[in-house]
Amino acid sequence: MQAVKFFLIAFLMWFIIAAISPFFDIYFWFPYIETPINNSLGFQRALTVRSAMFLTLSYFIVNYLRHRKPLSSVVPIMIFTIFYSIFRAGFLVKNGGPYTEWLVVTFTVIFSIMLYFEYKTETNKIFSNSW
Repeated sequence: MQAVKFFLIAFLMWFIIAAISPFFDIYFWFPYIETPINNSLGFQRALTVRSAMFLTLSYFIVNYLRHRKPLSSVVPIMIFTIFYSIFRAGFLVKNGGPYTEWLVVTFTVIFSIMLYFEYKTETNKIFSNSW
């Protein structure tokens, strides 16, 4: 069990560093693969999904280490869309892009809000008879 926690903590550090480092034009690949770095829209989108996925995994690793469980099955989707919105907006501010990309950010923010309300409704149903 200690080995699992050790690897989870190692992955946690890796995920956080690898998620945030593209803002500083530092790219960590595992295993190391030499790839050309460009600022094309496709590359920005791929980095957005990668960074959002890494921080979503980090969120759930921290929750596991704290012995917390999600109260709803909608939580992973909500957490991913929140991180996706943050990273997409961050990469758009940093690297620029077409205005239509801001529509994607707006959609994911609205979707995240909808998921939050669904999460709250579902958790209220789960604990409605607990008192």
